[in-house]
Amino acid sequence: MKFGDDKPRILRALKAGAVLHEDRTEQPAKNFVDSGAVSLELAHKIVSATRGLQARSSPHHQYKTITVWILTPQFAGRQWYVKCYLIEDDLWLLSFHD
Repeated sequence: MKFGDDKPRILRALKAGAVLHEDRTEQPAKNFVDSGAVSLELAHKIVSATRGLQARSSPHHQYKTITVWILTPQFAGRQWYVKCYLIEDDLWLLSFHD
């Protein structure tokens, strides 16, 4: 799977608010969208700034058929780290922080 195929789906989910958060109680501060520190609108802009070389994928650790994306875009002078995956039209965020 290429990032160019999933990027529009990720952006649509952010725009539609179809965002879920995987429970990561051991690292709760690493999802700024879940905590409210980053709005969905800002998250959309950050993901929009991601270029192909700033994205890599790997299989989900439990469900090997699910592609997990790791994005490392530069936006507004900050380096971001986004870890997410898609299930149908829903975006699942594992991490979203700088």
